[in-house]
Amino acid sequence: MSSSRNCSQSKRIEGLEMPTDPATVIMHSLKVTDTEKLRQGLSDYSAAVRARDAAK
Repeated sequence: MSSSRNCSQSKRIEGLEMPTDPATVIMHSLKVTDTEKLRQGLSDYSAAVRARDAAK
């Protein structure tokens, strides 16, 4: 049972991280110097994606 739970948790975490991957790729490709603002924007975007997905 514990192994099953760990697997489902890993899948859940992986699913939550997937929507942020495109934003992370863009962040790395832009060579932005103000990484703190970008990090905050990515965090806000991630929160919005999670909220949207939770509402489904």
